[in-house]
Amino acid sequence: MYTPYSIATKLNNLTFTINTIEQYTLSEYDTFGQRLRKLRKINTLTANKLAIKIGFTTSGILNMEHDKAFPSPNAFIKLLGILGNELILDNYTKYLVSNSNDIIKKWRKDNTINVKDAAKYFNIGENTYRRLEKTTLVTKQLFNKLENKIKKLKFF
Repeated sequence: MYTPYSIATKLNNLTFTINTIEQYTLSEYDTFGQRLRKLRKINTLTANKLAIKIGFTTSGILNMEHDKAFPSPNAFIKLLGILGNELILDNYTKYLVSNSNDIIKKWRKDNTINVKDAAKYFNIGENTYRRLEKTTLVTKQLFNKLENKIKKLKFF
């Protein structure tokens, strides 16, 4: 007669560590959120630590990593200072770190266009146009509105 049985061993005080090496490959196809997460992990930062460094909440960082939010221009510059130039991956982020405001001003002056007509060309108000000449730190929404006009002027 066959009697089934099992052998069980009790292991006391067994501790083990599994070493994992995570590799993060930056791709030209990364979304901003994917790139942010990869760079944060490469720099061994938790979402909370990164949030503290730039004055955000952890949920704000996680929303950016899931492409549900984009940082303000000033916050992007702070992130760039922490995570490096690999965070620049599209025309908007290139614009934020460029001297395009000087190029726009030069374009207007070289073509003897007044501020009112330049604003009409970009289909924005005069005060918004003046801001374009002063800084590249514009919102993503404004940049998206202007991107095609900027491309026509061969800024990219």
